[in-house]
Amino acid sequence: MANTISKTAEFHTLLRNYRGIVGNMRIGGIWISFDSCFFNYYDDDDEIQFNLAGQEGIVTIPTVEEYDKLGEDEELLEDSVAGYTARLKGDITLTVYCFNAKNHPMD
Repeated sequence: MANTISKTAEFHTLLRNYRGIVGNMRIGGIWISFDSCFFNYYDDDDEIQFNLAGQEGIVTIPTVEEYDKLGEDEELLEDSVAGYTARLKGDITLTVYCFNAKNHPMD
């Protein structure tokens, strides 16, 4: 259990290092897309506030079981600096494309 808690914290910290995120989340057979110029991270829980289709909204990220940076051969969205795929508790897949790195090294 400690491993998944630390993975969740690692992934949230990773996302905080970017000023903008777009992406999609697959819950069962349904894809939910989101677009964000900026987002707020709530340090006391697992919520990240995104701009969803022009409206404010909350995306709750459940426990992260594992995550990986998108590989060299995987196409990033235009102008994004990095991309990640996370497998979340409940068999949910989250893919994010990150823009405008704040403190994250460009590797």
